Amino acid sequence: MIINDLIRDLMIEHEKTISDVVNITGCNIERVEDIVLRDLSPTPNEAQLIFEMFGVSLSEVISY
Repeated sequence: MIINDLIRDLMIEHEKTISDVVNITGCNIERVEDIVLRDLSPTPNEAQLIFEMFGVSLSEVISY
């Protein structure tokens, strides 16, 4: 899924781990693992929190 690919790309680019995402966003670790490792879709709120963590706007996500 494209949104999951973008999240993984951002994590690699910014050298962040799943634990970093959990600690910064407050998202549940199981959900972050599902999103990053199992390609399950994030909720809109989860996606927004994760993208905000990397300073990415929704318009940038749409154009990806």
